[in-house]
Amino acid sequence: MRLRELDVSFKVAYVFFCVLAVLGLVFALVIVELKVGRTPADFLTYYRGNEELMKYPKTSLQLAEVSHFHSFITSVLLLVSAFFFSLTSMRGWVKVAVVVITAAGMLGLVLMPWVLRFGPEGLVLLKPVSSLLMVGGLLFMMGATLKEMFL
Repeated sequence: MRLRELDVSFKVAYVFFCVLAVLGLVFALVIVELKVGRTPADFLTYYRGNEELMKYPKTSLQLAEVSHFHSFITSVLLLVSAFFFSLTSMRGWVKVAVVVITAAGMLGLVLMPWVLRFGPEGLVLLKPVSSLLMVGGLLFMMGATLKEMFL
């Protein structure tokens, strides 16, 4: 089935899904900016703490709560985006590659709090990489799907 042939109710639902997902990504960026900061040092301080700044390291429970939430929400984002993206006319290997790259970014997002808290400091550079893979992949899937759905 071609995306253009989908019932209008599917199209409306997908458009609102995309709008809400993009808003969610924008608000996530705002939250990170206001709560954590931008620099690698800000991320390390947020997770590892800093006695001089009177910031406490995140506990395992706090890390588990964040990972738990992100595991569920990213899996829903991936499932819906990949399902509709799989209906595009792109080559199969391209679709698989985009889904795998996006999922890798999401996995990084879920595991990054643990890595930043307990892993080597140098791995903080993976934080923007995983975010870029996830957001870039989601936006690519949404854009390609919407293009074929309406153009």
